[in-house]
Amino acid sequence: MESGCTEKGELIGVPYGSKARMILIYLQTQALRSGSREIELGRSMKAWMTAMGIGAIGGATYKAVTEQAKRISACRLTFFSDHGGARQRDNGAFVDSAIDLTGALN
Repeated sequence: MESGCTEKGELIGVPYGSKARMILIYLQTQALRSGSREIELGRSMKAWMTAMGIGAIGGATYKAVTEQAKRISACRLTFFSDHGGARQRDNGAFVDSAIDLTGALN
């Protein structure tokens, strides 16, 4: 897993912790339920956090979820495997495209 970067080339960081795990579990669950790679998050951040089962939706929690969602949407994944003596590399990401609604570009 590699960190994504801002438009200025600054590293955003890799996702970590319970909020990142909660987001990834929610996204995987919704993808399996819907049978689609496209996930509807809801009308607002509060609606999405409620759907994920995050109880206390306040400033610190909101900030932590926002930060981890940003890291998840920017990181890159690389998988290696062996196939009959040949090495295969697969590159991917959790999110194909994302919109940052924070209002300011970093």
